[in-house]
Amino acid sequence: MKYYLSEAGRPIYFHELGEKLYGSFFVFTAHGRAGIQSERFEIIIPPIYEEIKPAFGLHFWGKLQKRWRLYSFENLQIGGHSFRRVKPFNLEYAAVSINGKLYGFTDRLGNMVIPPNYLSGDYLGLDYFAVAVLKKDRHCFGVTDRSGNIIIPFKLESKPTFSETIHYLLKKRKPLREWLKL
Repeated sequence: MKYYLSEAGRPIYFHELGEKLYGSFFVFTAHGRAGIQSERFEIIIPPIYEEIKPAFGLHFWGKLQKRWRLYSFENLQIGGHSFRRVKPFNLEYAAVSINGKLYGFTDRLGNMVIPPNYLSGDYLGLDYFAVAVLKKDRHCFGVTDRSGNIIIPFKLESKPTFSETIHYLLKKRKPLREWLKL
């Protein structure tokens, strides 16, 4: 098992470092606050946050005063938004909630690209987002694009996959012979 020696000469094993964040970076706590350190115990981010979650690359979600914000490893806030709930980034986007109930999507620069109008959501790929609304006391799923256009109506009982979305779009397009008639 891999370990390093502390200043007192005691071996400290990786499992004592805290929750692994990325590669050789770990979340640690001191005095009830969370920070980020390297596997060699170098403090990257001081323990000032209530909680830390991974976002993407060398970026993290930091919680202060019960609100989540996106930060770089230089401890600089990305974008001007704060959120009640956040999910990790899936490729380029993360589902976020400003009020804790309705979700939208933010990009890696902290810009809101889909307004928080949905009960849940996941980025599928390309410009497609699976989102849910409440219809007749049950969650109904659909797909929207980055511009807010509804691609698949809210009639699905489960969240569609990227492949199902592409299949639906291919079935909906006009055959070439119809385009040639125009």
